[in-house]
Parts: sequence; C-alpha cells; structure tokens
Amino acid sequence: MAVMNLRRREFLQGLAAGAIGLSFSRPGLAQTGPSAAKLTDKLTLITGAGNNIVVLAGEGGNLLVDCGDAAHAQDVLRLAGSIKTVFNTHWHLESTGANEAVAKMGAKLVAHENTRLWMTQEIIHDWEKKVFPPRAKEALPTETFYTTGKTVFGGEPVEYRLT
Repeated sequence: MAVMNLRRREFLQGLAAGAIGLSFSRPGLAQTGPSAAKLTDKLTLITGAGNNIVVLAGEGGNLLVDCGDAAHAQDVLRLAGSIKTVFNTHWHLESTGANEAVAKMGAKLVAHENTRLWMTQEIIHDWEKKVFPPRAKEALPTETFYTTGKTVFGGEPVEYRLT
C-alpha cells in the first residue's frame, strides 16, 4: 500500500494536468502566445511556448520540465521567473529551444544522456524536409543520467527516469 502526503499528491496532480495539456494542438497553443496557469501553490503550467512547461517553485529559483522553443525564450523567462534547473524530456526544439537562454541566466540543464547525444548530432528529418544542426555547446545539458535519479527541490521529492 502506497502512502502519499498531500503535498506530493498535489505535485503529481499538477504533473498530470500538464500531461493532459499536451493533448492540445500545438498550432492552437502557438497562436495564443505563452501564458501561465497556476495549478497548485508550487506548480504552474506555461502553455503556448512551443511545448507545455511545468514549473515547480523553489527557494532561490524554479525547476522547469522543458523550456519551450527559442522564439518564446524571453516570454518563458518572464513567466517562470528565476530558473535554477531545467529538465529536458527530449531533444526536440519545442522542448529545448530556450536552453541557451536559460543557461545564460544561470540555470542547470539536466537530461538523459541520449537526449544530450541527440543534441550534439545533425538530425535529418526526410519527412519534414528539415535538417537540424548540432546544438551550441551552451544549449547542451550539463548534467545527465542513464536510468533514474532523484533529488529534492523546493521541499518536494523529484524522481526522474528513462521511460
């Protein structure tokens, strides 16, 4: 039997709400521009920045799950406030495009090792007729993991893993 305190339950509910938000069409989100919606006292969901971003408030800065595209980097910085850590869920530009901007503001970038490796390669999407060049060194995650990890942020346990 799992026992979960209320704060952890609120955190998980916020993450679930963020995942539900992923079902919105990206063109629809892009047209409205970035906006923030408070989910709990510590969780905020930013939409319209190329990808949904979950923000966990902490002392001395916030933790973000993804950071949106480069075109909306300044909006994300404004809406998220001081950013201490960003977890990149994958290499796509709608999730990591603002990496360089948040890193320049002092944020630590964390991702699975494979995400970092994808970001160092030229990626050719034949079906889109697009070539994605390797990312700038400043945009690459500075901390990586292979299987799982855990930390405490803002007094909340944060567990991450390869899925």
